[in-house]
Amino acid sequence: PVNVTTQAGVQKQLKATGNYSDKSTYDLTNSVLWSSADSSIVTVSNSFNNAGLATTFGSGSTTVMASFGAKSGSTSFSVDKASLQ
Repeated sequence: PVNVTTQAGVQKQLKATGNYSDKSTYDLTNSVLWSSADSSIVTVSNSFNNAGLATTFGSGSTTVMASFGAKSGSTSFSVDKASLQ
């Protein structure tokens, strides 16, 4: 996943892409194990129908990780308070 900034109280779909030695890429969103370093800010679903769906709660910054076997990737995930518009 790439660095994400969003507001509290929303859902955002994340995607995990595997880059292979033969230069091919593959969508691994449903195959990786998603996790969040701080579930009070954001959680990420591992359910097959909703894999990679991030649900935001409180404001702040944390790290979201995607792991596939011995390989893993992470990104910064920042959540701002929702504002009235």
